[in-house]
Amino acid sequence: MNGILGVESLEDALAPEGWTQWTVPAFEYLSVECYTENVFSTTIAFMKGNKLPLAGSVQDYTEPATGKTFMLFPMRRK
Repeated sequence: MNGILGVESLEDALAPEGWTQWTVPAFEYLSVECYTENVFSTTIAFMKGNKLPLAGSVQDYTEPATGKTFMLFPMRRK
């Protein structure tokens, strides 16, 4: 399988052989529930229109308790 896979772990955990450990910096995020196909483009347009910065890579998140999916748009580094 060619792709990017990841797992959340404790900061002092050791990465298994062949894995790379990296840390996502803390950001303030705009969290948008994915209830339509064009959430990404709609949110980017909203951010541009309201002069909100995009400060990094957009991340996908699934809430384990509900199964709802969200896109997390980083706006400011903490």
